[in-house]
Amino acid sequence: MTVKLLATATATDKHLNITKDKEYSVFKITYEKLFSEGRITIINDNNELVRVSSYYFTFKEGWKALWFFSKFFKKVLDKSGFYCYNKAKKRRKEVKKMRICFDMDGTIANFYGVEGWLDSLMKEDSKPYAIAKPLVNMNSLARILNRLQREGHEIGIISWLSKNGTEGFNKEVTEVKKAWLKKHLRSVKFNFVTIVKYGTDKNIVNTNKEDILFDDEKGNRENWNGIAHNVENIIETLKRL
Repeated sequence: MTVKLLATATATDKHLNITKDKEYSVFKITYEKLFSEGRITIINDNNELVRVSSYYFTFKEGWKALWFFSKFFKKVLDKSGFYCYNKAKKRRKEVKKMRICFDMDGTIANFYGVEGWLDSLMKEDSKPYAIAKPLVNMNSLARILNRLQREGHEIGIISWLSKNGTEGFNKEVTEVKKAWLKKHLRSVKFNFVTIVKYGTDKNIVNTNKEDILFDDEKGNRENWNGIAHNVENIIETLKRL
């Protein structure tokens, strides 16, 4: 079976080495539920297998490019004698929804790397929270977190206030921490940002055993009722989710 490219070649088409009005041999036709459209694998100008949306093609045999919308899609293709329905393709497994929670100080913010941080806390000076540098690549982290949210997972912060802070200082630190997140992870719309009293059990944001916590504090990791990770290789760990 052959198909002909109808649309003017776009930058992507050129990258795939596909030419307008030229016929190509079809290797396989599939229906991508994720994209709600048909995809065809063809042999391009360089004799390579490439996969492109069927929107841009017409079938030489007269099939319409919108063939995949038919509820009789599988029956029509089977009856045609050209067995191109991908039976081996399994439905995408339902992803278990989870909460991915982050501590801040010592986990994503290098609070303890700020010179004189302890003296500042004793004086109830919140500056170390504001000027702490990120401990991970924030651009990479933001891209991954946005992707995970699109997949249905919740992203949140669970962080302690300073030890023995007064009520006024605790309110100030809470606002400074939120401002830090907005500055360094502007594109991430957190499902929750929970700043709590020092020593509070972080399981207050845990919903099930699939929930994940990244925390530099060993005690918090051991007490977590889900999956807890140290702060090493945060990006690589998230990529595997």
